[in-house]
Amino acid sequence: MTVANRASVVVLAVVFVLAATPNADAVLVRNITDGTTLFFDDFENGTVNSPPGTNDPDVGTWTATPSGGSSLLEIRDTVPYTASQGDQFVYTMADGSQRPALQANFAAVGGGGDLIQLDYMLKINTHGGGLRLNNDSTKRVFFNNGSIVNVNIEGAPFPTLAPTGNWDRVSVRHTNGTKGVSISINGSPYETKDASVAFDLTGFAYKAETDHAAFGIDAVDYAPERKFFTEDFSDNSPGPNMVLGPAYGSPTPDFSGGDFSLGPAADSNRIYLGTNGRDYSSVPFLFEATVTMSGQENNGYASPFFGMGTLAPDGGNYGEPASPRLLMQVGTFENDPLYGLESRDNSARVTEVNQVALAHGTHRLRMLWHPATQIAIFKIDKDFAGGAFVSDFSFSLDGSDNGFDSTNSQLILGGGYPVRFDDISVIAIPEPSATVLLLFGLFGLVGLARRWRK
Repeated sequence: MTVANRASVVVLAVVFVLAATPNADAVLVRNITDGTTLFFDDFENGTVNSPPGTNDPDVGTWTATPSGGSSLLEIRDTVPYTASQGDQFVYTMADGSQRPALQANFAAVGGGGDLIQLDYMLKINTHGGGLRLNNDSTKRVFFNNGSIVNVNIEGAPFPTLAPTGNWDRVSVRHTNGTKGVSISINGSPYETKDASVAFDLTGFAYKAETDHAAFGIDAVDYAPERKFFTEDFSDNSPGPNMVLGPAYGSPTPDFSGGDFSLGPAADSNRIYLGTNGRDYSSVPFLFEATVTMSGQENNGYASPFFGMGTLAPDGGNYGEPASPRLLMQVGTFENDPLYGLESRDNSARVTEVNQVALAHGTHRLRMLWHPATQIAIFKIDKDFAGGAFVSDFSFSLDGSDNGFDSTNSQLILGGGYPVRFDDISVIAIPEPSATVLLLFGLFGLVGLARRWRK
């Protein structure tokens, strides 16, 4: 339900909240949803020329199966190749049918819907190496020089992902209670394949999957994630705090220009970029992004979305973000004078400002949310050229009945047609005092009275 114009009194304070992770490089497993660390080992506690010890990790444990013959599973220094992080790494090599395995064990990883992420460094020597989620051969990914062959997850390769053969950063994501397994190499966009059944991630194992396979595993260079952060895409990737969602149709997301770019593409091709965290409805925040719309190639049409909800597209509604959602749609369509700044409040769709006032160009978008009031305030700085935010249009949405919880309230942006997003920021704000809450109510009543008189 759209709420009448409301004034807000807000004092902004930048507060950075770090995930509860030891501050070092490590083979690392995190519950992205709640910020906890499930597994952490930098190999510096281990004994060189011996397999990793059960209690070597700072968080979690190892189960090492060295196998026999001339096979190897041991901690090494910088021989036979320079380790990526720190002084020590794990080297494993198969001897014929003798194939060592190193299994990571960790505590319960949270409920269904929690996003779990594994990060490590991989260097392929010969024939490649395997990663088994839950140490399960039906959830096995085989890494080779120049390719990732997905052996048992859908039985098909990840075609756009290619290890270099040097030290490659591998990031694997899985949402508990789902089938999807997503992989990124060296910061590339995640590519997803489905297992045959839904599962919860309870561990993983490294294993030499072929005769004479040899590879190294090392700690990833890790910077703790922030629930509140800025992102300018200067490394030509989504960065450590955001992830691409499922595609609707065949969109063309691109980070190579130092921004998040979409299109040109038809309206049936959409995708959204969202925060790793999924529980933003429980915290007060200010979310901003700059959007540039240039849809002249498509009858002037551009269709970016911005706000809070889920990354999953609604398959029956042109791939718009599925409910629950509180969104601003900053649309332009030269042949439709009524198409402009619109809102999405779950199934409700309201035109807030028509196309005459908006049109193509660069604009700064803002969303302000307070869980105490359950009110989202959206604003837009039209024809933004940098500097302080100056609101040209605003509207408010009541999110109290949208069904948000700790698993479905990501901050999201994206859409279809030629649009570019840049300079993302998410900052914490204090909860409003009782006086401010009273002002919210009074201004709301005044606005409603004015609307009724009209």
